[in-house]
Amino acid sequence: MSSYKKINLMKGYATSLADNPCINLCGNVVVGGNGSCKYCGRTQEQITHWQTYPVMVKKLINLENYDKHASRQR
Repeated sequence: MSSYKKINLMKGYATSLADNPCINLCGNVVVGGNGSCKYCGRTQEQITHWQTYPVMVKKLINLENYDKHASRQR
């Protein structure tokens, strides 16, 4: 792992699209019967099973939620 990536990880910055988008502020709300976090945008199922998802699935989830939730994740 590069020193750049290590420093960013220590600071809590994302270094990959597959990184966990959690900012430790859970705000689960029910929208149309689907509970999702208002900060990261992930559903309860995605939060629970995040570590088991392949990298590509994590990236797709993060890209899908980026427009709505990126400003809250900074």
